[in-house]
This record gives sequence, structure tokens and C-alpha cells, in this order.
Amino acid sequence: MPAGYSTINSAFEEGGVDKIHPDDILERHILELSYFQLQKAMAPENRPAYSTHCRLRIQNDKGIYVYVTHRTIYLRSFQDGSVWLALCLYSPATSSSPSPDIDGRVINSETGEIIKFERYKQFGKQILTRREVEVINHIAGGLDSSKIASLLNLSVYTVRRHRQNILNKLSVANTSEAIKTCSHMGLLK
Repeated sequence: MPAGYSTINSAFEEGGVDKIHPDDILERHILELSYFQLQKAMAPENRPAYSTHCRLRIQNDKGIYVYVTHRTIYLRSFQDGSVWLALCLYSPATSSSPSPDIDGRVINSETGEIIKFERYKQFGKQILTRREVEVINHIAGGLDSSKIASLLNLSVYTVRRHRQNILNKLSVANTSEAIKTCSHMGLLK
């Protein structure tokens, strides 16, 4: 193993996510949310040909950030698009030059076609329903559930259900992460 890199003995990414630079985590998360939606829009037999590629800064065993290449491949999925088997690969990056972003993209490994974010970002906008986008915009505006319910002529229970659905669909832990993710995805007005 190259000097400055470390091994994380984990079958799950939780063993390494906390080592990713905070500025890179959100971009990577949005890349993977959009990739998931792109996969759902394809025929199941075409999905394994596509994978995400990005360059992340990850802390090595000395606490220094080094660049690594990260790939996500959905090897198997169900007809509804839900993932059955995924593979995440990390390897030393070929360049350590600073970059303004993670250079995220989706690549078709069979054809070599590179799909830049601009071409698949619309899939990220399909994650939330129109009503969920309304709710998260009001939350971002500082309104609580009862005020949102009154404004949208919904019950408080329905607004709370929308809030929970937003967290689940975005795979985030709390409302502030949801707002941050939606902001970066261009869903907030």
C-alpha cells in the first residue's frame, strides 16, 4: 500500500465516510442520489454498465487529506430500480492537484461515454414530489409544521409525514442536512 494511505476493514462505508473532507461529502451524496434516479430510468439490463466516478479528499492515518478516486457501481437491481448489490471502490487518485469540486460524473464502462452532471442532474430533481419541494422550501424559510400546514391547507400530520419522506428520500439525518442538500440540488427558491 502506498505511504500515507490506510486500510479500513469494513464491508460498509460507515468505516470511512467520516474521513472524507466535509466539503466533498455533500457533492458525493448528490452525485449518488442523481445516479440512483438515473439508474431507475434505465432498463435493468443496462444499469450495470454505468458507474459514478469522482475524486475525493480523504484523511489518511496521519490526519492529512489525500486525493482518492471513488467509484460506485450498482451490480444488481430490482425492476423498480431499488439496489440489490452495490460496489464502492476507492483507490489512490492519479492527480493530487487541487480542484474546485469532486469532478463527479457517470461513465458507461461499455462505451466509454462520460455523462457530465449537467446531463443527469435533472434526475436528482425527480427525487422529491412537487408537494415535498413546497414543504422543504417553507422549512428552509423558517416555518414550522403547523404554519406550513395552515399555508398549504394540510393537516400537521401530513406535513410531518412529508418531512419524514424528505429525510428518507434524501438519505439524510436531519432537516438542516435536507435543506443543504436541496439547496445544492437547486430545489430551493
